[in-house]
Amino acid sequence: MENKTLLVIGASSEVGRALIRKVAPNYSRIYAHYHSSGEALDGLKAALGGKLVPLQANLMDAAATAALTARIQGDGVLPNHIVHLAAPRCEQKRFHQTDEEDFSAALTCSVIAFSSIIKPFISKMGKNGRGKIVAMLTAYTEGVPPKFISAYVTAKYALLGLVRSLAAEYAPKGVCVNAVSPEMIETRFLSSMPELALEQARESSIMGRLLTPDDVVPTFEYLLSDASDFVTGQNVLVTGVK
Repeated sequence: MENKTLLVIGASSEVGRALIRKVAPNYSRIYAHYHSSGEALDGLKAALGGKLVPLQANLMDAAATAALTARIQGDGVLPNHIVHLAAPRCEQKRFHQTDEEDFSAALTCSVIAFSSIIKPFISKMGKNGRGKIVAMLTAYTEGVPPKFISAYVTAKYALLGLVRSLAAEYAPKGVCVNAVSPEMIETRFLSSMPELALEQARESSIMGRLLTPDDVVPTFEYLLSDASDFVTGQNVLVTGVK
């Protein structure tokens, strides 16, 4: 645990909080990024004390994103591990109703901000010969995705491309970069999805339900562990689908 630091982008999400609760004993410091739900981290802050450092930033704002990175650098701390969970809320919209702003928002949050945040840290990980980066994608990066979410799916494919490009570039330097692609998770992230779509997802699942954060967290935990030191460039599906 000594001098081991985790940065979670999108930490106030249900998955982010569940992950932090699970892996907190492994780290001496955890930077927990959030946008507008800082109160969601209050329980973790009470439990973890100074180990947890909440950081607010709107990832749609390039200056705010840069300030987030600068704050961590100003602490003189190198995140050894980074988890990227942040994404714009998935909303169903027909393609002809989807405009440039929809695609721009999805790509900015999922790819551009992530790239900006990790850039100064991944090079230092490489110099140290060790590091782990894990991004959350979606099971829709495999096979044919559902209709009416073209901006969301496009951004996730772009993020997968970045993950695999980074894995190829930094593997010789001891840095592992991977992705986790779950099916729908029962969280507030789905609040704008039609109930019919959620019910169809439940019916297609072997378990007869949507995933929970606790179903997904163990995969992140593995990819952050020493057991995955020879795993990189992978997109790990967590689906429970027939």
